[in-house]
Amino acid sequence: MRAGSRSTPLILDVDTGVDDAVAIALAVSRGAHLIGVSTVAGNVPVDVATRNTLDVLALLGRSDTPVHRGASRPLVASYQDAAHVHGGNGLGSVQLERSDADEHPLPGPAFLLQSAARYPGDLTIVTLGPLTNLAIALNVRPSIADQVKRVVVMGGAWSVPGNVTPYAEYNVYVDPDAAQQVFSAP
Repeated sequence: MRAGSRSTPLILDVDTGVDDAVAIALAVSRGAHLIGVSTVAGNVPVDVATRNTLDVLALLGRSDTPVHRGASRPLVASYQDAAHVHGGNGLGSVQLERSDADEHPLPGPAFLLQSAARYPGDLTIVTLGPLTNLAIALNVRPSIADQVKRVVVMGGAWSVPGNVTPYAEYNVYVDPDAAQQVFSAP
């Protein structure tokens, strides 16, 4: 991402724990064309992820960035948070000033679909949590796969140990059905 680059519309799909907060700060500080953020249950429940995202964006002076609440649980599996890694609030127990901003009423998966249609062939989606929102969007409209320029996934472990089991990385482990659907999309 080039500093000041406004050419590539970007969505961050997050389960805002410490790692996602840093990624949001990096995107904002590098001048990314961040058109919105969708949240998903992962490191913390989706309501906490949504609140964390609003608060982080406010801290960065970007309360104008829309935040869309997404999936509250994996497609099939039982939900498992990562409080043992990120703390109960997802931010290592750091308390940020509460943002006055409200979440956008359009749900996360619908925001992904709307944005793909608005920016066909240009949109980049960076997923920093479980792939649930993107899988839901694919189930609703499979053609989203043809409309999105790039999907960048923070997930999986290849030839290195996982961070949940010797073979599994958290974002894939917590919703393997969503990961399978996304990885199998044309």
